[in-house]
Formats: sequence, structure tokens, C-alpha cells
Amino acid sequence: MNERVPAQKKTSATPPQANQASSPLLHQSPLTSELSESVGSNSNISKELGGIQAKTIRRSLNWQNIPVEAPSRGNGMSLSGGIQRQQEGTPAPDFYAEVKNQTGPFATSAVNTILGRFDMSNAPSANDAVLKAWLDTFTNEWVSQRQSGSDEKTARKKAKRSADDEAKEVAKALAKEAALERARTDLQSGNAFKHDPNTNLVRNEYDQGTRGGNAKSLSPRLAGRTVAEIIDILDTDVTAGRGTKSTSNLQMPNGKPPKPQIGYQYPDGTLVRVKPDGDAFLDDPMYSVEVTNNTSGPVTGQDDIAFKVGTDGKAVPKGPNDVNNPYNIRTNAEQYNPYLEEVIKAGHLTA
Repeated sequence: MNERVPAQKKTSATPPQANQASSPLLHQSPLTSELSESVGSNSNISKELGGIQAKTIRRSLNWQNIPVEAPSRGNGMSLSGGIQRQQEGTPAPDFYAEVKNQTGPFATSAVNTILGRFDMSNAPSANDAVLKAWLDTFTNEWVSQRQSGSDEKTARKKAKRSADDEAKEVAKALAKEAALERARTDLQSGNAFKHDPNTNLVRNEYDQGTRGGNAKSLSPRLAGRTVAEIIDILDTDVTAGRGTKSTSNLQMPNGKPPKPQIGYQYPDGTLVRVKPDGDAFLDDPMYSVEVTNNTSGPVTGQDDIAFKVGTDGKAVPKGPNDVNNPYNIRTNAEQYNPYLEEVIKAGHLTA
């Protein structure tokens, strides 16, 4: 008869509760190594189990010691409360770093195309400003698209479209300012005038002081005054016999009633026209100081006018047909129109 082997006293693999409490989680060895050491160090227990699978030891978790990372850029796994955690073992993608590889082929060529239709010869910083607008917009849109889950092809397409649109708007604004600045420069130099032999002759006489002397002195004097003040100054000249006064009506388009106009003419070829109710384009009180082609006889129309005079006393073109506009209206209206308006405004003065 086989002898019965006395049963061995089994020891619990789980430490007493008191010992558990006194052993912080951070100071215990990893769960896998502890389980291996516990089973491997007692061969008798392994034999007695006789194929019975060892029970996995589970530890209670101390949630206060588990770190939670704040949200970061990238397409991490979205958790409640807006916290994002990247999948374990996968580094968060840097979408800002991706932009460097995307903008290279497009930025310079896009900016060159956008600026190519404008004249920026007097705006040397325009290229840098438009390039910055393009890059900033592309970067912001790229990152936004990638963070929302778009693939590179989709993100590139949308970012490029947004960058092109923004850069075009910046370029247009800079082009307009460049045109206005050129108009001011050309008004001072006389380059705003279209070449005309008769106008050039009268301008030379004006500059030499042999024609339109009253226009040169009156224009700065009338600047910033009301219609009543302007009329009072000019009426004084008429009373003193230095000029003559006449009234007429300006015909308005589309059947609108005519507007009054008062003319003051001087024998040196100076003509001042006062329009208390404006003209066909504006209802604001206006006036203009002009120099005529002839020093004698009444003025019957625009053909009798050589040019207008600005508030600084300089000669300016009388109308659009006399402006030497450096821009092409068909291909570059963004600069053609502001240039023209700035030149015309110099001779059509608001009271």
C-alpha cells in the first residue's frame, strides 16, 4: 500500500492586507517579474499543482499616481473632456514640420504669379509682404486640415487655395497703394500729364509766371474754405475790377434738374468755377481753379481749358483724357483706376 504523503501547508501568494498597505505601488517590482519569481522559486508548489494553471495575480490600481497628459497637436485618440492621448508607441505627428516640405514647390511661384500682373516698382517690400501672407495662410490651413483628419493631398489643395486667395487680396491692396503713391509723385513732377503741345506751352507760361498768376495765388488761399467764404473772396476781386462774374447751369443726366455754377474769370487766363450743389458725379459743394488756353474771350467748354490747379498751386490734368496713366485698364484695372482717381481728385476740389 502506498504511503500517504503528508499534505504540505500552502502559503498564500497574496501578501497580508497590512503588508499591502505598507508597500506603495511605485516601490513594487513589475507584475510579470514578481509572478515569475513567485512560481519559479517553489518547485514543490509547481509539482503539486499538477498542470493546474496558476491564478493571475491582479493588483488594485492607485489612480492618483497615473499621469494624464495634456492635449497636444496631432491626431491622437480623443478622450472625454477634450483630452487627447496618442496611441502607445506612436509619436504625435508634427504638422507644422510637415509644412516645410509642402510650401517649397509652391510659395515662390505662387507669389511671382500673383505679383506678375502688378507694377510694384515703387513698392520694394511688396514681395516679402505677399510671401508672408501666403506662407502664414498656407500653414494655418494645412495644420487645421491635418488636425481634422484630412490626408496630405486634401490638406495641400485646400491650403494652397486659401493661401492664393489671401495673397491676392494683400497684393491688390499693396498694388493700389503703389498706384496712389505713383500718382502723387507724377503730379509733383508733371508726369501725370499726357503729352499735348498746346498744354505744354501753357504750362511753361504758367511756370514762368506769364499766365495764370491769379490761379497760382488763389488756389492755396481757397483751400479748406466753405462755398460762402470762397464766393466772398472772389466777389471782392470782382468788385475791385480784377475779374468778372457769370452764372450758368450744369445739365444733369437722366432728366435730373440742372445744378448752378458760378464762374469767375481773370484777364491772365485764370478761371474759378464754384458749384454749390456739386456736379453730375457728386452732390457735395465743389470748386475748381483752372487756366485757360486763351487769355481773352469767354470760356465755352472744356476745350478752352488747358489744365486745372491743385491746392498747392501746381498744374494738374483737367480730365481723364489728359491723364498719362501708366497702367493698362484691361490687364491692370486694380492700379489704373486708383491712379486716375487720385489725379482727377487733385483738380476737382471739395469746399
